[in-house]
Amino acid sequence: MAGCTALGGLAARGVLTPRHAKQVLFAKDRSTVVLRVAGMDGGIGDDVLVVRLLAGEISSLGAGAVDMSWIGQGSGVLVSNTAGDLVAFPLDGAASMTLARATCDHLTSPDGSRVLSFEDCNGSPATLTSIDTRTGSRTKLGRTALNTSGLRPNVVFSPGGRWAAFREPEPALDGSVATGGLIHIVDDKDSSYALSSAPAACCPFFASDDVLLFSTIAGGPVPADVYAHDLGSGDTSRVIAKGVDFESYFGYRVSPGGQWMLAAIIPADDFSPYALAAFGVADGREVALVGNLFPFWSTEVAWYSFAFAADNRHVLYLTADRPMHTALVASLGGAPADLSAEPSFAIPPTGNLVALTETRSTPMRVRLTDLDTTQDVASAEATSTPTQVTFTPDGRSLVYIESASDSAPARLRHLSGHTGSLTELARWTSNQLALEYACCNEPSPYPIDPTGCFAMVDSDLDGGTRLVLLPESGEPLAP
Repeated sequence: MAGCTALGGLAARGVLTPRHAKQVLFAKDRSTVVLRVAGMDGGIGDDVLVVRLLAGEISSLGAGAVDMSWIGQGSGVLVSNTAGDLVAFPLDGAASMTLARATCDHLTSPDGSRVLSFEDCNGSPATLTSIDTRTGSRTKLGRTALNTSGLRPNVVFSPGGRWAAFREPEPALDGSVATGGLIHIVDDKDSSYALSSAPAACCPFFASDDVLLFSTIAGGPVPADVYAHDLGSGDTSRVIAKGVDFESYFGYRVSPGGQWMLAAIIPADDFSPYALAAFGVADGREVALVGNLFPFWSTEVAWYSFAFAADNRHVLYLTADRPMHTALVASLGGAPADLSAEPSFAIPPTGNLVALTETRSTPMRVRLTDLDTTQDVASAEATSTPTQVTFTPDGRSLVYIESASDSAPARLRHLSGHTGSLTELARWTSNQLALEYACCNEPSPYPIDPTGCFAMVDSDLDGGTRLVLLPESGEPLAP
């Protein structure tokens, strides 16, 4: 794999294409970037471009795209087009292959070996089909309701991609689709079995490659029972938490490695705060953590209100104080500690830092805080609201967008936890890679290369899409 410095010439080149990127795929070996860019005719379909980074060569892969994902361990790209067709494009120049037509949704496995497509979409539920992305072979799995993201997804893959699970909905008495249903488990050979002993289930989620979580009907201030199922064990499951709310609107919050799950204990009256506890996924052991958790279901204050830190030793949560605070507590219990007088935090992929954004203070601030010492390792003032906070892969630095104001364009900034330095990477008044928060979905991260070398920028002020090296990549930023 070429070093970051090998991309210095490409960064210095400035705009790679005048087309405005909407989506980016990064090759893990730092050889290729795939861009979904706005179509030339202004229609709803986009074009897909392949950028060979070392050579700086750009070629067209296809048109009419609305989404794309890696397949075959990065050897190809799966494109969903405006007709709902799923088309596999190999990157070696071989012919493309249509895997499905007129789909209404799909989900690609983390390893890119198969895709689950939703077909026969005139009504709900739809037909769920598993497709091998290499051969195109198809296996019909059953019926499921739409929804692969956001509120309570019905179809999920395990982290490594070997297993999948889907909910076959039960019809409600009024003829609509009920929230509960039958959970089906599918292995990588498309053999499946149902958890028939756990009817009226919902909300499947893989705690790890070994354990699936699911629950009874939940949402809002409605208690639910959460179950764990050991994959491959047949029709067996165990209750690990009873009468809790696991924050079903935004997904389960499990520890790194999947050994523990966080859930809220709902008070008996409307005036008391929630309590927060951790539950052992293997044995259901309950560890009480704090008693002043904010009742998260009642407002969209954050994308999540409690979560394990990446170091597996701390839990972050929003307090029931007025105004709400961000606080932390040891993951197996202990005295809590305030981190911020505002309710917002972002967790890195690894390490013991947390990002805190403070928008009520003057000036507004972005903080990188050490969870062991509760002291800042870096901070930066912001003149407008910081959004889309995204950590670099090492968990020690981050990028964020300082929103546009009446007097200034938006700015992409890099804050280093290594040196404390703040660097401006780009400016724009229009950028299709900068995503706004939408209810019930966590914001997508800003597109950073998974090796931490560079980011992609779409800017109307630059006139298109360009590559920018990150300050700690070993190469000076291009002017």
